[in-house]
Amino acid sequence: MQGPSKLPLLKSGIPRQQFKKAKDDNHVSKTETTENKFSRYPHLKRRSKSTTDLLATNILQPLRPLQSIIEKRLVNGIGGSTIKIAKTLELPIKKNVVSNNASKVVPASSSKVASASTKQNGAIRRQTQKRAAPKTDDQPKAKVVKAPEKAKRVASWDFKTKFQLLNEKHGKLLNSHKELQEKFSNVADYEQYYQKYNEIQTAYDKQTKDYEKIAIDYTELKSKYEKLVADHNSLSKTYDEQKTLCATYADQLRTHEDNLELKSKLIEKLSTENNWFKQKALEWENERRALHNTIFDLKGNIRVFCRVRPAIGVTEDQKLQCMLSYPDEYSLEIRKTKESISATSGKPIDNKADFCFDKVFSQRTTQEELFQEIAPYVQSAVDGYDVCVFAYGQTGSGKTYTMLGEDYGSEGVIPRTVSLIFRTVEGLKKTNWEYEVHASVLEIYNENLRDLLSPTGNQNMEIRHNCGRETTVTNLTIEKVENAEDLRNLMELAQKHRTVAATNYNEHSSRSHAVTKIYLSGINKETKVCYKGSISLVDLAGSENAKMVENDRMKETKHINKSLTILGNVMLALYNKNKHIPYRESKLTFLLQSSLGGTSKTLLIVNVSPFEENFNESINSLRFASKVKEVKTTVKRNKTEQQ
Repeated sequence: MQGPSKLPLLKSGIPRQQFKKAKDDNHVSKTETTENKFSRYPHLKRRSKSTTDLLATNILQPLRPLQSIIEKRLVNGIGGSTIKIAKTLELPIKKNVVSNNASKVVPASSSKVASASTKQNGAIRRQTQKRAAPKTDDQPKAKVVKAPEKAKRVASWDFKTKFQLLNEKHGKLLNSHKELQEKFSNVADYEQYYQKYNEIQTAYDKQTKDYEKIAIDYTELKSKYEKLVADHNSLSKTYDEQKTLCATYADQLRTHEDNLELKSKLIEKLSTENNWFKQKALEWENERRALHNTIFDLKGNIRVFCRVRPAIGVTEDQKLQCMLSYPDEYSLEIRKTKESISATSGKPIDNKADFCFDKVFSQRTTQEELFQEIAPYVQSAVDGYDVCVFAYGQTGSGKTYTMLGEDYGSEGVIPRTVSLIFRTVEGLKKTNWEYEVHASVLEIYNENLRDLLSPTGNQNMEIRHNCGRETTVTNLTIEKVENAEDLRNLMELAQKHRTVAATNYNEHSSRSHAVTKIYLSGINKETKVCYKGSISLVDLAGSENAKMVENDRMKETKHINKSLTILGNVMLALYNKNKHIPYRESKLTFLLQSSLGGTSKTLLIVNVSPFEENFNESINSLRFASKVKEVKTTVKRNKTEQQ
């Protein structure tokens, strides 16, 4: 929107600013003299002030301000004839029309002025006609304006007629005066309008600036609005999609609620059944434990397995082997290939020997087949019993291989026991059993105890036995293990610290008794029943003929043979049911007192060499195992109940 480029005109055609200036100059024109007027308009001639002129002057006195304004306008450049000024102000005047361009105001009371006007008008008409272009036939004829008839002369003595004329003129002038007053009142209104216009113009300019600012804001808001519209459309679309999806989910929810109600009832039913089965499971578990222990009691708490090692490699295949036969899975027959003759009688000596054990494993038996027979002992340890497994035999008979084994697929008793313990414990978690597993490893070398899990190999240890309880070792490292891998790592660390040496029969023969003990503690969260069991896995040092040992190994061989001899004496005393059992004569038997004395389930694995050169040592080992098999003991489970 733009404001007007020009100021509006008054009704008379005079610009407002010029009209205002003329009004301001009105006060100056009031003081002007007649001399100044005639000097400004030289074509007017001074005439004598007759009585008529004085009367006219008095009558026209109210119009003097208007006359000064008109004269000021003429001076300021409006110009034009008197007739134009009269037309502009719409004054009632008499005119003598002599042409289209010139006219003069003729007062009715002055004959001299009328005569002069007539002459002047005639001269102006002649000048106009001379300036006019010649007429042609094609040009239209100009309209001829007839001049009004000349006023009749009034005799100078006819005052009555003059008075009437002056009265008429006076009435007309009064009317003109009234009209001019109305116009002057309109001029005052125009000033107010102009002032209001300026105020409006100022307000308009301010509003224009505000409008421009609003237009900028409008543009920004419009872009934001368009963006919001786009977002709204997108959200509306998303809303419709979500609404449809919500309706779908509502249907699914109702379906699931119906299913939930049915499944809640089913869960309640199954929960009741589950509690019943849990109770039954506990009963069956207790029954299983009882039956398992009964079977062991029937089989004997001290059992003996016999295992014959095979020949390994080409070198051993070339050695002379004993004649071995297995009448059944419980019997073994062994004899020399060549007959021997007695030095005293000269008769042939019968070198055949028959032995019966709880289980006999031939040279073809794998590690897995052997461990299947040992696994029930692991279950007994988990059930809260103390278990001890020995590996007994001469040097080179395969004791360490039986207990430790080799690589994957041929693991021995100890690695397989570790894996089975954690599998069993994991399965018992389903019936609310929680178990903790700890382990320790020590060796007895030359009748000295040595901790194989201690970096410094702590030797400041003592064996203590609590009557009716268990055997403990002071300052022994007992590590808590969380899984089978941790326990296997401990076994490997202990094996690296163990004392070994080369012998005539084995390049890396164990020269000490190694005892690996695993402690098991389990508690049932519901019944608060607690079981504490343990399993001791003992790899005994190999017995060896002292005559075949070199001097540097003589001392350790004597200690090994002595401890094994005392072990045989203890087993013989148990077999004979003697009142005094010589446990304290050796640290090996003192350490294994709880396992040998009837509070533990004991398994002795006697390992036999197949070579004829070891025949006598093999016979001694088999005879020792036969005595152990005849020992009868009773065991007690370590069971407590927590409040």
